[in-house]
Amino acid sequence: MADVREMKPVGTKSKTTAEQMAPGYLAQGFAVAQVIIAATVNTAQQLRRAVESAFDLEPKAREEIISTLNKWKKDLTEAAKANENLRKGGMDDKSLGRIARSATVRTSEFTSIVKAMNNGFSRHTLQEQTGVRDVESIGFHTIVEMARKFNQSGATNQGRPAAPFEVRLAKWLARQEVTSKHDKEVKAKAEAALSEILPHEEQAA
Repeated sequence: MADVREMKPVGTKSKTTAEQMAPGYLAQGFAVAQVIIAATVNTAQQLRRAVESAFDLEPKAREEIISTLNKWKKDLTEAAKANENLRKGGMDDKSLGRIARSATVRTSEFTSIVKAMNNGFSRHTLQEQTGVRDVESIGFHTIVEMARKFNQSGATNQGRPAAPFEVRLAKWLARQEVTSKHDKEVKAKAEAALSEILPHEEQAA
């Protein structure tokens, strides 16, 4: 008589080694995917906070953002193209350029947003185009797409009343850096003259 301890259960399929290991593979893959998801979400949140800060800056400060980011991208591209180890590995200039562009995708997106801001893209623009009152809840990548469309349309001061010429002139004058005594005197006189024609809010009675 056969030993029942050696008999296989009737109707039960025996698991192969691969099937037994599958749960381990799933757990490992899931864990790595979570790391990528967390990094993506954290990056987007950090960039969104940077966008909020940029809204409150003067145009000249935003121009410095663009200048600094562009310089960094240029330096990164030159470093990639000068990497002899990558060249020995079969990389040509086109491939090396793509490496640098891949590494600077987020900075290019942020540059698009900042350029749009300097053309009039504002929190009010976000409210009007999305219908969302709490603009801080609008995600970074949504803002990127809206800013790109804003730039492509050539819109200026869209979503808010266009500033009168004298206001734009005063802002331009304020951005001009002068060093000589003569230029400082001329700038002061021009600012004083403009102050007489700039619109002012009426004081409440």
